[in-house]
Amino acid sequence: MSKHIAIVLGMALLLIGGLVAQNADTKELSMKDIHQQLAADLFNQSWDLLMKQDRSPEEENTLINQAHASLWHWRQIGQPINILRGEWMICHVYTLLEHPEAALYHANNILRLQDEIQPTDWDLAYCYEALARVMALKQDQVEFERWYALALGVAMALFFGLYERDWMALTVFFGIPLLCAILFTASHFLAKKQA
Repeated sequence: MSKHIAIVLGMALLLIGGLVAQNADTKELSMKDIHQQLAADLFNQSWDLLMKQDRSPEEENTLINQAHASLWHWRQIGQPINILRGEWMICHVYTLLEHPEAALYHANNILRLQDEIQPTDWDLAYCYEALARVMALKQDQVEFERWYALALGVAMALFFGLYERDWMALTVFFGIPLLCAILFTASHFLAKKQA
């Protein structure tokens, strides 16, 4: 009789163990979903504050915190490209808020990640754009022109290479924002240079 009890008890323990493992997997999946949702929401909320005119110092602190928090959540579950984009956002925020050392730190992270993951298409163009902005902020004309030329070259190659396939989507969703960003960088640099 004790042999049968041991078998039943063993089977019960296996069943319970399986349920615990299954619940742990479910919990992990739900945590992954939570990290992904928070990462995306914080990234998008950063854009809302970036576009706001006349941000208060408190809103600028919130903007910095949102960008960092978004990246932290991507680091928990994201792919390397998500981490690259998170670093880009932080660099972008610090550049627009005119914090050159912090922007340069994150620009160097972008360069390291770019070297590691070899992004293509628009991700590559935005890597170069971020570096051009930082160099404009630091008033380093030589480095600005180098990164600006690379960003513009990739953007133009993508724009004209993809233009034939779907010119409307390309122009509206990718081409115009990137070209505007590059032109803003150039005008920002020239304004700083003349001041």
